Amino acid sequence: MMIREIKMKRFKSFVTEESRSDLPASSVGVNPGFGGEMIGDNMNLADLSNDMVVKELNSYVGSISGEYLNPYHAIKKLREALNSVGIDFNVPTFSGDNGEISEVLIVHGGKFGKTGEEAPDEITNDPTGQAHMRENPIKIHFTHDLSPAGSTLLTARLGE
Repeated sequence: MMIREIKMKRFKSFVTEESRSDLPASSVGVNPGFGGEMIGDNMNLADLSNDMVVKELNSYVGSISGEYLNPYHAIKKLREALNSVGIDFNVPTFSGDNGEISEVLIVHGGKFGKTGEEAPDEITNDPTGQAHMRENPIKIHFTHDLSPAGSTLLTARLGE
């Protein structure tokens, strides 16, 4: 019986900077929070003052629309994905069989303290972190509709 010796390759031989030729030249990385989709042109997904960012996030938020036995599970998964780019929201509580509920998006946990822009005796208190971005903060809007079978039709979108 002959024993073959298997020579293992080092990790460096598998992963190098040059081996990522599948990414476009303008791409700056891969976003693990959105299923590994590419982030191009250095787009900051927490910059809600940029309408393109809001449009990109809205397309992702809208993708959870569907019928769920437990809609809170889908909302928590969406919240986890948005947390990975610095955006959070309070998980809503649905009341009644159908309706719409909105929650303000919180960017990087909000702002509190000194920013250097206020008077020496003042403190900045912006719980959403959006005051410097927009006049009206961006919210996440959920609509729910309870079916006779017990499942919930859930839709989500971003808007003011």
